[in-house]
Parts: sequence; C-alpha cells; structure tokens
Amino acid sequence: MVGEGSSTTLGHPRIGVLGGTFDPVHIGHLRPAFEVQTALQLDQVRLVPCHLTPHRPQPLRSSRLRASMTGLGIQGLDGFVVDDRELQRDEPSYTHDTLASLRAEHPNAELYFLLGVDSLNGFDTWHRWRDILTLCHLALMRRPGYALNAFGQSLMNEHGATASEARDAACGCIVSIETTELRVSSTAIRALLARGGDPRYLVPDPVRDVLLERTDYQDKHD
Repeated sequence: MVGEGSSTTLGHPRIGVLGGTFDPVHIGHLRPAFEVQTALQLDQVRLVPCHLTPHRPQPLRSSRLRASMTGLGIQGLDGFVVDDRELQRDEPSYTHDTLASLRAEHPNAELYFLLGVDSLNGFDTWHRWRDILTLCHLALMRRPGYALNAFGQSLMNEHGATASEARDAACGCIVSIETTELRVSSTAIRALLARGGDPRYLVPDPVRDVLLERTDYQDKHD
C-alpha cells in the first residue's frame, strides 16, 4: 500500500517487518499488520518466518511449510510479502541479525519492526536488544487489555514518538498504534485442529485448505 505522500518517491521506502513462527499464520497476525501498514503508510510489510527458534521449542512443521502457508495467507494483500531470509541461515533466527541484513540491503529505508505489548515488556531479554534500536524503529501494536510493565513503560518514556517524529529520525523511535483486539493464536488453532475443528474465519481460506488437508496438524500432542 502506497499512500499519499509516500516516501517511496523520495527513494526512502517505508518497510515494516513482522517476524514469527506462523504455525499457522492467522488473522491475529494479518489484521494488526494491515492496521500498522495503514497508519504508517508503509510501502511494504515483510512477514519473516522464523527458521531456528532460539527461545522456544522448534515448531513441528517445517520452516518451508510455514513460509509457504504464509505466502498463501497474504495473497491479494497489497504490499505484503514473505521474506525467507531466516530460512537461508542454519543458525538461530535472531531479530537483530535479520534487521541488520535488511538494513544493509535498504540503507535509506524507514524500517519498522512490528511487535506487541508483551514482546516490548520482555524486550530486554532479546539478543542484542539495544542494537535493534540502532537499526530500526519499533511499531508497537497496542490492544485493549494489554498493559506495559515497568520496563516497557520506561522504553516508551525514552523512545516514544509520533509517526511524524519517527520519519524525521533514522532509528530508535517507538510508535504506538492502536490495533483491533483479536484473541487468536496459532496454539489455539492447532488445538482446534487436533479436536477435529474447522479454523474457518480464523485463517485465510487458502491456509485453511492446507490445514484441513494435512494430517500433521491433527497431532494431539503438539
């Protein structure tokens, strides 16, 4: 999506980055990302499937399958693309390394990493988290009922900015964006599938088709 006054014409594209296991991708990923895209007039939103998860159990489904389903899920979404760079590295998928790679490719871009309140609250546990703020801005997807803890609030106090202020800075701003509350999770969808349920309206239809065709999503021990 390229809105009026887009920075693309000036050679400074606005790029949003959303990482995750996407096991599977669902509306709880896509709707907030779309709302951030609209609010910040992002030219592109890159969904980056995690390959080797450093801080959680490895998904049972392959990285390639999860990336493929993510691609199916964003069909028809203007400006949304799957970025499989983490699948190219046989090492832990750290956000810092992914953003550093993107920054090297797009040195003049306005780069925004999308994350939720819970992630910001634990941001100090992330690999090289301080350096992440030297590579990009953060787009904080705020939903009703999710509050910042003391650490998250301290980051907001130090780095909080409006969208306009972020555009005038190279990196290091946190822009807060209100997003729709959607209590949907990949874990809940997998549990639903294990019970023989139908994920219609929780995932895009092409993703639903894959989920219902495969037997590995029916594993009750996932």
